[in-house]
Amino acid sequence: RWPTGLAGSGGVLFESLSLVGFAACRGVMDTVSPLKIALASNVINVLLDPLLIFTARMGILGAGLATAASQLFSAAVYLALLLRRKLVRWGSIFRIPSRAALTRLATAGGAVQLRSAALNLAFLWITKTVQGLDSTGTAAAAHAVTIQLWQLGGVVLFALSTVASIIIPAELNREGGGVACARSAASRLLTWGLLLGAGLGAAQLAALPLLGVFTPLPEVQRAAVAPSIIGAVLQLLNGVTFVGEGVMVGTQSFGALAAGQVLATASLLLALHLAPSTLPAVWGCFWVFNAIRFANVMLHHFVRGPLVSARRKF
Repeated sequence: RWPTGLAGSGGVLFESLSLVGFAACRGVMDTVSPLKIALASNVINVLLDPLLIFTARMGILGAGLATAASQLFSAAVYLALLLRRKLVRWGSIFRIPSRAALTRLATAGGAVQLRSAALNLAFLWITKTVQGLDSTGTAAAAHAVTIQLWQLGGVVLFALSTVASIIIPAELNREGGGVACARSAASRLLTWGLLLGAGLGAAQLAALPLLGVFTPLPEVQRAAVAPSIIGAVLQLLNGVTFVGEGVMVGTQSFGALAAGQVLATASLLLALHLAPSTLPAVWGCFWVFNAIRFANVMLHHFVRGPLVSARRKF
C-alpha cells in the first residue's frame, strides 16, 4: 500500500506545475499548446500502463508510476515552454513572493476554493438525496442516466465559459481595448451562451428516444424521462450562467462568484429538504440552484460588475 500511495502522490507536484502552465498558456490565449501537451501526456500514460502493470508485473503500483510519469512529462514540457517564452525565469521560480503578492493570491485563491467546495457540496448532497429516494435503485439509476445526458451539453457550455475567461482579460488589456470592448465581448458571449444553451436543450429533448442506449431497463428509462426534460429546459439557463461565470473569472470577480455559489448551494440544500421525495422534484431543485447563479451573473453584468461603468457611458 505504501509504495502505491507514494507512486500516486508523487505526481501531485507535477500536476500542480502543469496546472500553472496551463493557466499561463490560457492567459496568453494559447489553447493549442495545452491540447498538444495533454494529448502527448495521455499517450504516454496509455503506453506505460500495460507495460508496467502486466509486462513488469507491478499491478496497481505500475498504474501509479505510469500516471506519475505522464504527469512528470507534462510538467517538464510546460516548464520548458514557459522558460522559452520568458514567462518565467529560474531566478523567479525559487524567489519567495512578496507579502502583497501572497495576500492577493490568498484572497483570490481562497475565494476560488470556497466556490469549488460549495459546488462539490451541492452535487454531493444531490447524490445523497437521490440514493435515498427508493430501495430498488431505480431512481439512482435514472438520475445517473439523466446526469450523463445533461453533462454532454454541459461540457460544451463549460468550454464556452473557459473561452469567456480568456477573451475578457485579453480585451481589457490589449492595445485599443479597454472596459468598453470587454463589455461588448461579454455581451456577445452571453448571447452565444443563450443560443447554444437553447440548441443543446433542443438536442437533448430530441435525444430522449435514445435513453435506451444508456440503460436496457424499461423502468429506469421511464423514470429518466421527466428529469431529462427538466434538464433539457434548464440548458437554456445554463448557457448564460456558465458563460457569465467565465466572464466573472475574466474580471477577477472571485469574491462575488464565490458568494453567489455559496448562496446557491445553501438554497439548494434547503430546497432538497423541503421538496417531495421524487426524482423530478430533485431535478426541479436544480432550477433553484442555477437560478441563483444566473441572478448573480446578471447582477455582475448589469449592476455591480467592473464592466458596468462602460454601459453607463452610453
